[in-house]
Amino acid sequence: MTTVTTTVTTTKRHAIQEMAFNALFDQITTDIDLGEGALLDLTLNYIADPDGELTTHRPTPDHRQDPDAPAGWAILTNPDPLSTAKTTANLLDLSLAAAVTPDGTDEIRRTTATIARRLGITRGKALTYCEIGTMLTRLPATCSAVACGAFSLDLLRIIADVTCCVATTYLDAVDTGIAALLTPTRPDQVIPGPVILRRSVTAIVGTCQPTALPVDPDDQDV
Repeated sequence: MTTVTTTVTTTKRHAIQEMAFNALFDQITTDIDLGEGALLDLTLNYIADPDGELTTHRPTPDHRQDPDAPAGWAILTNPDPLSTAKTTANLLDLSLAAAVTPDGTDEIRRTTATIARRLGITRGKALTYCEIGTMLTRLPATCSAVACGAFSLDLLRIIADVTCCVATTYLDAVDTGIAALLTPTRPDQVIPGPVILRRSVTAIVGTCQPTALPVDPDDQDV
C-alpha cells in the first residue's frame, strides 16, 4: 500500500487543540515524554500569536483496497486518532466490566450501589457493567472476540441482554455462533450497528434455545 504525504496548513489554534488531544491520549496509552516538549513549545508560540498558521506534514489516507490486506475491523485499522481513542475507551470499559463482575451470591442492589459510588456513575450504568461482565464470563469465545476493543459498551449491552437467559446446556453453541458473528471476514469491515447486531444475536439464540429469548412487548396482551 502506497503512503502519500500531504502538506497541510492550519491555524495554530486548531493545531494546539489537536496536539493537546494527542498528548492526552499518549498519556493514557503509552508515554507523554515524546510529545510533551513539542506541545509546550507550541503552547508558548500560540499564546504569543494565536491566529498564526502552522505548516505540518501528515500522511494522506489511502482508500484503495489492498487485496492482500488481512480481515479486520475498520476502527482498528484506521489511523485516525479519534478511532484509536475510541478503541482505548472500549478496552477500558471492558476492563471495568470484568473488574466489577458480581458473584452469583451477590445482592444486586447493594452491588450496583457500591459500584455506582466507586465509579461516580448511575446505578443503571453500574448494572450495565455487571451484566456485561457476567456475559463475558459465560461466553469465553465471545469475550476473546470483543477483546480487540472494537465494540462499544452499548453493543456489548445488547449481547448481554439477549443472552442473559441462555441455559448452561446451550452456552457453547451460542458462544460459538456469536464469536463467529463478531469476527471480521474482510479488510476494513464496519462494526455492525445495534439493530443488525440485536437481530443477528437474537437469531443465534433463537436457533439454539428459543425459550431463552427476551419477551417481545409487541407480542404481549396489554
